[in-house]
Amino acid sequence: MIKRLDLHQLLDSGSFDHAVVLTYTFDPIFFEEYCLARFKGLHNCKSISVLLDRGTYDKIVIVPGVFHPKLVLLTSANKGHLLIGSANFTRPGLTANAELVGSFEFKLKEKETFVPVLRSAFAFIQAIAKRWPTRALISNLREMYLDSPWLESDGREHADIRLMTNLENPLLTQLVSEVGRSIQSLSIVSRYFDTGTNVLEQLLNKTAAKKVRLYTQNRYTNLPPSWLKHPLVKSGQVELVSD
Repeated sequence: MIKRLDLHQLLDSGSFDHAVVLTYTFDPIFFEEYCLARFKGLHNCKSISVLLDRGTYDKIVIVPGVFHPKLVLLTSANKGHLLIGSANFTRPGLTANAELVGSFEFKLKEKETFVPVLRSAFAFIQAIAKRWPTRALISNLREMYLDSPWLESDGREHADIRLMTNLENPLLTQLVSEVGRSIQSLSIVSRYFDTGTNVLEQLLNKTAAKKVRLYTQNRYTNLPPSWLKHPLVKSGQVELVSD
């Protein structure tokens, strides 16, 4: 069952020493005047790094192409909090939009189930910093690592708990490989769609799913009319569901 989360409450639930935010769009004035002043998880941090798309804001970190992950990693010496999902770190993303977000907490010797996910998130951020290095980001990540030694893997990670990224390989290829058996049904939640429909054929070719359900947000989606006319939709093998 999906639980309704309050992003304000999650970001204000505790004080941390370091923070990394991954977002596609970004409003620096909103971040400085609203987020830093309002959220305990941010305003006491010794270091904050924000990674975003080149076309949005190029004064912090620049990466080529489209930078689309949405992730917040907060850490201290004995605890951490990871938020990952669809919400950009903007006023609409945090205050108004319907978003899908996962919240994973870690506390040393108390809540350790999700520590592999937080470690994977940190490793992902490190990989980004290595591929597109900036002095400030590398320095902040080093400080985060030194102050939060639990970020280092202890070699006992759970194989069934991991964070997937498309930094090296497409997500769909990884997902199909992980399932490792016949896929009966595939459900996808998305607000944005390509103008072309060839992704539908790719989904079915790679997964061999007998049924595909696409969930989108009514009135706010950019779903093209051509998708509604696609033979796979008309046959019922692909079902479009809106709220």
